[in-house]
Amino acid sequence: MIVVIQCAASKQPGSGHLVAASGKPVDFVAYPQAAPTDPDRIYARPDDPSDEAIPWRRVLLQYNQGTEGNPLGLSPAYQLYENKIYGRLVDRFGVRKVYILSAGWGLIAADFLTPYYDITFSPSAERYKRRRKTDHYEDFCMLPSETDEEILFFGGKDYFPLFVH
Repeated sequence: MIVVIQCAASKQPGSGHLVAASGKPVDFVAYPQAAPTDPDRIYARPDDPSDEAIPWRRVLLQYNQGTEGNPLGLSPAYQLYENKIYGRLVDRFGVRKVYILSAGWGLIAADFLTPYYDITFSPSAERYKRRRKTDHYEDFCMLPSETDEEILFFGGKDYFPLFVH
């Protein structure tokens, strides 16, 4: 059985960030231009170009494929969120059978090293955090394309369209 659960707004304190060439941490949000002004950080969308002229999403993928460890201290996706349900699902089903449907990154594996982000489908969220269904994202889909396993989805109506897409 494969379990897919939607992401959560609250992240672990001190969650790792990708870092721009300037050394500033990158906070991933849905609308950077509407984010609060903070000279100590950079706001970007996952698909915005990085300093390396490739999308941040690709930078993250390369970081996960790297062999130099985890110098930025990014969390495996199931450990990024404060709610303990993610860890409990991994304990019960195994890390290879749990996936997280992230409003920022798409469908990611539980062990995928994931930076702090603040993107949600919740209509009550602040504008800069709120991803709309019409926004274009190059979401990851790490779920195996060919599987005979039953898939259980735990998520709300705002996340279901992303799941079935």
